[in-house]
Amino acid sequence: VEAVSTSVQDSSVLVQRSTLDLILFCFPFHMSQATRPDMIRILSAALHVVLRRDMSLNRRLYAWLLGFDNNGGIIGPRSTRQSNPEEHASHYFNSFSKDMLVQAMVGILQGKARGGEEESILMHDLKPFRILISLLDKPELGPAILEDVLIEVFRTLHTQCRTELDLQSQSPFSKDHTHLSSKLRENKKTAELIKTANLLFNSFEPYYMWDYIARWFEECCRRTVNSSARVARSGWSLESPDLSLVEFCQLVDFLLDIVSLVRPLFLFYSFSLLFSFLSFCLFISLLIFACIFFLLMIFLFFC
Repeated sequence: VEAVSTSVQDSSVLVQRSTLDLILFCFPFHMSQATRPDMIRILSAALHVVLRRDMSLNRRLYAWLLGFDNNGGIIGPRSTRQSNPEEHASHYFNSFSKDMLVQAMVGILQGKARGGEEESILMHDLKPFRILISLLDKPELGPAILEDVLIEVFRTLHTQCRTELDLQSQSPFSKDHTHLSSKLRENKKTAELIKTANLLFNSFEPYYMWDYIARWFEECCRRTVNSSARVARSGWSLESPDLSLVEFCQLVDFLLDIVSLVRPLFLFYSFSLLFSFLSFCLFISLLIFACIFFLLMIFLFFC
């Protein structure tokens, strides 16, 4: 596994091409020649080939993920094969490789997979965004995993910028926004990170990111309310969810500082809808909290 992962990131295109041929033949996703963690490790390394923008490499990578051999022939369990290549690619990807692609992409965003030992820290930090931009050019892959990895994109960008500017000790909601925006763009590394992230964000439909934020806000409110309800019933503290409401608000606050606002009239309309939705979610959450508190008081009174 280590040899394959290293070879597929070799500086020679010929070596990478031969390694991808080996992967196509020996490590199809529908079979179990390697463990799941090993498959994700190989996939994490193989995803870096899209940065070369070499069609021969990309074709082999996409064939591996979508259930085709090197000649375009359909592979996979006979019971799952579809006569239509597009239907087969969609079914194979959703059944066998999508979850591993999501985990591999999240691992790259979290810095668990390096693209080469000699690359600079800046190049290493930029690669996850560039890989995702390249995957979005393939309709069967990038758009299919975007919902699952975009929140990790936000978190990675936020963490990298705050670490670079040494803002970990500062309160995120008590900052001078003008001063922060200036610092972000004056610093070479954060300026390049923001530029690359905006290339990614500008590839979305204008409404998509803010609709995604609204749905995540609703989810964080739901998790917070459910957690509070369990605490009220059990009387002891539970572990916080993967992404708390406070952390999510910090991410949105940060994104509003750095995202390029194109099409102002459309975004004004989008922000109005987003603000209305967030206000409604907060109202419902407060109402539920009040009901829980009221029921708890009644319970304590009769006890």
